[in-house]
Amino acid sequence: EIELRIENRVPVTQNHASAVAAVVETAGRVVGPDRVVADARPLMAGEDFSLMLEAVPGAYFFVGQDGAYCHDPEYRFDLDVIPVGAAIFVDLVRSRSSADTEIQFT
Repeated sequence: EIELRIENRVPVTQNHASAVAAVVETAGRVVGPDRVVADARPLMAGEDFSLMLEAVPGAYFFVGQDGAYCHDPEYRFDLDVIPVGAAIFVDLVRSRSSADTEIQFT
């Protein structure tokens, strides 16, 4: 005999369209539009960032590197992506703070 209880603790991560558009535009400026994948296929992965997206509009995005995914034993973090990710975030904050949009820092 077995008892199974499934609890839904974390909802699906769903980006907000306006935030995705801002990230795509910003990343295009930083790395070039030909290096931005704007229509990546959905992933079946758990991510608690969805809880933040329920409270504040935003977008979960990846700064890519080649090789195995981060939970794979063969994964090796590429330090060269740190400046790229930082540049995207800096440009995103600059462009969004100068736009006619309200920015919330939580």
